[in-house]
Order: sequence, then C-alpha cells, then structure tokens
Amino acid sequence: MLKELLRRVASCGSRGDIEAELLAIRDLIRDGRPAGDAALAAYLSRHPHDPKALHLRGLVEFERGQLAQAAASIRFAVEFDPDSPIYRANLGMVLERMGRFGEARTHLEAAVDAEPGLASALHNLVALLLAMGEPAAASARLQTGLAQALPDVDLARLHVTLAGLAERVPGVDALTHLQQAAMLDPSQPAIALLRFRPMALLCDWSYPAAELARFFEDLADLADPASAPMLAPYLAECVATSRRARFAAARRSAMHYEAGAASAGPLRTPGPVARDGRIRVGYLSSDLHHHPTMQLLRGMLAAHDREAFCWHAFSAGPDDGSALRREAVAAFDSFHDIRAMPARDAANLIAGQGIDILIDLKGYTGDARTEIVALRPAPLQVSFLGYPGTMAAGFIDYLIADRIVVPPGDEQWYSEQVVTLPDCYQPNDREQGIAPERPSREAEGLPAGAFVFASFNATYKIEPRVFSVWMHILLEVPGSVLWLLAGDERARSNLRREAAARGVDPGRLVMAGIVPKERHLARIALADLCLDTLLVNGHTTGSDVLWAGLPMITFLGDSFGSRVGASLLHAVGLEELVCADAAAYEALAITLAGDAARLRELRHRLAVNRLNAPLFDTLAYARHFEAALAEMHARRQQGAVPAAFCVRRGARA
Repeated sequence: MLKELLRRVASCGSRGDIEAELLAIRDLIRDGRPAGDAALAAYLSRHPHDPKALHLRGLVEFERGQLAQAAASIRFAVEFDPDSPIYRANLGMVLERMGRFGEARTHLEAAVDAEPGLASALHNLVALLLAMGEPAAASARLQTGLAQALPDVDLARLHVTLAGLAERVPGVDALTHLQQAAMLDPSQPAIALLRFRPMALLCDWSYPAAELARFFEDLADLADPASAPMLAPYLAECVATSRRARFAAARRSAMHYEAGAASAGPLRTPGPVARDGRIRVGYLSSDLHHHPTMQLLRGMLAAHDREAFCWHAFSAGPDDGSALRREAVAAFDSFHDIRAMPARDAANLIAGQGIDILIDLKGYTGDARTEIVALRPAPLQVSFLGYPGTMAAGFIDYLIADRIVVPPGDEQWYSEQVVTLPDCYQPNDREQGIAPERPSREAEGLPAGAFVFASFNATYKIEPRVFSVWMHILLEVPGSVLWLLAGDERARSNLRREAAARGVDPGRLVMAGIVPKERHLARIALADLCLDTLLVNGHTTGSDVLWAGLPMITFLGDSFGSRVGASLLHAVGLEELVCADAAAYEALAITLAGDAARLRELRHRLAVNRLNAPLFDTLAYARHFEAALAEMHARRQQGAVPAAFCVRRGARA
C-alpha cells in the first residue's frame, strides 16, 4: 500500500513542484532504505510547515500502523494547504480507519466536492457511507459521480457498486447499471455474471445461468482460487452447481476475508471481564429489526436462559423503530449498536466483552459483517440460520444444522464442525400472530371454486425447471390457478409470458400484493396446496405457510438450501410431502388436487401438529440450542478442539 500511496504523492506535482530533496527522500522511503526516515526528519526540521513533507510523513506512519501520528501529520498538511483534495482524502482515510467516521466523512466529502475526479476519495466516501448505514447517501454520491463521467473515475466500478444498492435504495435498477458496467469494461466477465440475481428477481430467464455455473465449476479447479474474481457464494446455490463448486465459491470468499484479517494484525488484548459463571454468547447480525430472520428468532430470543447464559447482541443493522426491534433490544442482557463501527473497532468491542461464543447470523448474505468475524474476536465462532451452507472459512468453528439439511456423508463439504439438532435447525415463533379475519378469495383475486396452488417464495427462487413443472401441474388440473407473490410488474409480465409459452393461459397466474405479515398469514389459508421451489426452498416462507395451516410439498435437493423444506415438513409430521425428485413432486401435486379427502386429512393433521410437533415448539428448540452452545463451551474448557456432535432430544444446558 505504501508504494501506491507514495505514487499518489508524486502525482501531486500538478499542484506545485516537489523540491528535488523531497523527491529523493520519497524514493529512499519507497525503496525501504533506513536513511529515508532520518532524511525526512531533517527536512522537516528545516521546513516544518511544508505540507508535502507532512503529508508524506503521515502516509509513512499510516503504512506502519501509527494511525494517531498519521492523522496528526496529515492534519497539519491540511492546515497549511487546506485547498488540497488529496490531503483531505487521505486524512479521511486515516480517520475512517481510526473509527472516527464523522470527521472522516467531512474530509472525504470536501475532497470529492473539490475534485470529483479523485476516484479513491469517491470510492472511500461511498464505502464509509455504507458502513455508516446510509445507503441512500452512498447512492446519491455514486449517481453524481456517474453523471459527471470524469475520465479518471472507474465508471464501471461505480455502476457495479450502485447495482449492489438496488435492494436497499428505491429507484435504483440493478440490471441497468450492471449492463452499463459490462459495456464499459468488457474485459471483466464477472461483471456480466452479476446480472444473474437482478434478472432472476425479475424472472427474466435469459440470464447467464450456464456461464455462472461454469464459473463456479472452473473455480473449483484453480490451483490459486484467490486469483479469480469473487462472486457471492449464494449465487452458486441458485444455479445448482456441484457440492465441490459450492464449496469452492465459499472458499474464495473466505480467502478474501482471511487476507483482510491478516493484514489488519491482531486485536487489542481484552482486559479482565467480570465473570459470574454464565457462558457469554454474542449474536452478530444486521437483521435485528423488522426482518424475516428476526421473525424466526423472536420467540427463541425471548425464551433464552439468562441464568446459565449472558446474551449480547452486536447489531449492524438499522433501528427501524418497529416492535420487533424493541423486542430484540429487550431480549438481550446487552445490546450493542455497531452499525457505524469499523470492523476492527467492532471486533475489539466483542473481544472486550469477553464473549465466549460468537454466533454469526449472516454468513455471506447481504449486509453481512463477515470482516468482523474474520478478525476472530471470540474463541468459538458459529454460523447459524442466515447462510444456508458452508462458509469454508478457518474463522468459523461450528455450523448449526440438522440431519436433513446436512445428511450423513455431506460433512466433507463443510469446513465447520456440524452440530446436529434433534429436529429442525430453524427456530420458529409459536406466538407469531395471525390476523383474526381471513379475507375472501374474491378480495385476493382468486376464483371462488378453483383449486388454488400457491408459492410465496422470492421470485429469484423461481427458475425455469420448477416453473415448467408448475405449468404442467396446471395443465393436468383443469381450472386450477397458481398464486404467486411477485411485486415487480416486470416480474409479473415475464411470468405471464413464460406461462403462455408453456401453453398455459396467463390469467391462471394470480399475483398477490404485499401486505403486513399478520394479514399475509391470514390469507395463506385461502390456498389449497403450497408448491415449494426446488433449487432454493422457502425458509421463512416455508414456516409461514405451515404455521398458517397450509400443507406444502417440496423436493429434496443436494444442497443445504434445497433441503430446508424437507426439514420443516419432517419436524411438523408431514414427511410424506417430501418428494425424491421433480417427477414425484409433480405427480403428488396432481394427485392431491384430485383427492379432497386426503387434503382435508393433511390440513387437519397440520392443525394439530403445529402446536404439538417440534417445528413450532419454541421453548424446546431454545433448550436444544442452548445445550449445543454449552457443549461447545465445555469442550473448549476441557482443552478439546471443536468436533461435530449431535444434540439429543430433551437435552438442556
């Protein structure tokens, strides 16, 4: 990094010639020669107010990890030359690393405003705004940079970054920006592959699924995976690649975070923590507000044992003022808002709290703070709930699973030690409210007498194969309709077009609007049968339909994410609705549509089981989960390395 920073110093010549002596000193330091430091000190003794020399000293101090000294040196440079954008930009960079986000933002904004073409300052400012939880402000800066189209700015990179904000900032169209980026930089094939997710969300199946699958397969063959572009491992789950390719995708991401942690150096040694005999557990998440993850966790968090455990939350997400946010805060002994903290500061906070077990609820999903976990702030670290697969990372010790999502023999594809819970790995809230009044079919746009198939999973999970199966089911069940949750009109239009191409009247697709959760749960029961998606099942949505009393059929895949539906059905006593393959899935759906008595029996059994079977037994789940944590902790106390184990039914901490 130092050589790059010093190269930037040399580029300042347009803002005033650097004296020959200072140029020579810069070269000595750049080449790592000891005389450089002494020469710079001597120069500053003669020219104490030379901003170029002060700036150079600050960069050297920054590279050596002397952040406070670096900030002081560059601040002096700014005072003596307040009109220099690069001085302000680098001061902002140092302050950001120190965790002084407000000051860093002031200087980075001043640098970008003074010289919009200063690409490093713009990118650092955007990253800072995102770290501060201000995606809208980051988006505005990116769009301004794109509008100015300055020659020194990597416009393709700006488009890619802006595309990544599409799901958090209204009005940002990811696909448009990725297409622009691909045209601007055709030398980067990974940019084109990023189109998969926004196109999948729109059910535009001209996306490069085959190329994406091939990318991950090729990645598994590379001797040096770190040399390849990094794409979100979750994409591998969505294109049905092999176990080997899915592991390679996760490993590539893990290497990125491991390298970042190695360059950051060790954390501060935590001071003594007052111990009261309780195991100190921390949850790290960006979803402790009105979010599907919090909806799943709500009951378990409230049921946690506070006598045997001390519970800490490290929240990297927004405070949305919702009831779920208030319940999240109340559920923990300590709630730490780390949204505006740099990764290193957050990791030092976790370490300073004496956390014995850190639970990462995000993995490699959106808004994750994986860089914090990579710094190893806790002696035991666990992947749970948010990411359906291996993280392939040396900084994660355990994965919480069950015998369905990670069956015997699949452990070889997980770097973590697999902890198998006795029923379903997924927690659920048996107190989740359902609106007391169920709407009519007419109010939801459903035909009164038709057989209604439903699938409320996210549109990116609807891929061509499962849609073709669904359309064949509709053709075999006359008068039936398929009820889908697709909010974007482009997705609705694409689905109708694809139905017509398969010989199905597009009018047989009914699109559900977005409504509050309690109302959604009330309307689910209007359907007759839920059809799960195949490559990535419904997770929270699968629990929702079962809690609402609607039977669901699913297909047992070969990945964690494609086996969640089966796990849910086994845990609620409806395992006969788990199909071995797509043909069996299709046949079962058609059979059930023609067998009203069997469907009534399934509904009745589900109505009984939802309050008696393990899936919605929140208290028992909490005890099993805590037993798993206690076993992890006990093994460490005994000096044993992490090892896989199963939690027996009825176990307690």
